Amino acid sequence: MSEAELLTQSHFQILLYHAWELGKLLNRLKPMIRHGNWLPWLSSTFPNLHARRAQRCMLLATLNPNATNVSQLQIESIRKLSLSYVPEKEQPKHKGDMKLERLVSFLNVANEYNRLKYRHVSGLQRIDFEEAREELRELYKFLQWLYGDTPENPWRG
Repeated sequence: MSEAELLTQSHFQILLYHAWELGKLLNRLKPMIRHGNWLPWLSSTFPNLHARRAQRCMLLATLNPNATNVSQLQIESIRKLSLSYVPEKEQPKHKGDMKLERLVSFLNVANEYNRLKYRHVSGLQRIDFEEAREELRELYKFLQWLYGDTPENPWRG
């Protein structure tokens, strides 16, 4: 093993040890903190410790109740802890950048239709078809255009 690999392994073992010890400590302290005060107490006591990371350290300790040293920690619990230390990906900033929500696929609409149809046919949900006709009028016009039944694209106003 190269010196860099040995150092990396050594530092990871140290990180695991401290995360495990912190998790054990937090697990002992949490029941002593009054209900509703845990997150404020955590952020004031450990201002540089994000609540999610604290949860992962606590989970590491919870999943390894019988471990007496780092080498006895379960691999799955180590994996869960390690994922919390992946840094956010650096993205260059550009003029005009904007955050867009996740794209919605037309399959979402088709899946919702199938779910509703199943619930109606199975007798789980009654459908008011007059109300449905009113609610879906715009969608109906769009589908007519999409399938070539009308030349006017309703999205173009």
